[in-house]
Amino acid sequence: MYCNSCGNETPDQATFCLYCGTRLNKECPRCAEIIRFKAKVCRFCGYEFSPEEMAKIEQLEQERLARLEERKEKREKTETERKPQKEYERWHPPERVSAWGDTVLECPKCSTLNSLNLENCRRCSASLRGAPRVKNPFV
Repeated sequence: MYCNSCGNETPDQATFCLYCGTRLNKECPRCAEIIRFKAKVCRFCGYEFSPEEMAKIEQLEQERLARLEERKEKREKTETERKPQKEYERWHPPERVSAWGDTVLECPKCSTLNSLNLENCRRCSASLRGAPRVKNPFV
């Protein structure tokens, strides 16, 4: 079976498209059998869906898809916001960096803060000779 929304092939027994999340099947209110989402008549018991029922089902599906899209956008936004923070915290743990004193060396290549007694950057191994001394932000 192919999804009407995205055109990708999905298993016949799937209720939702595996790629875009569109509903593919619905349950008959009379016999509880699973039928195609766009079906107007149940192939098992002959129940006919009224135009109002079809419109309501379609409206509920559109609302569900909108909620899915909102959740997806929110998740993507929070993931992109978290990544830089996690990376920064990985190389600048406050409890560790604060113990290095008032001044630290900033790597000229990757801007990682390093202790004054290091010769090479602890992140990228670049030489710290001539690296600028900066005020420790964690003190």
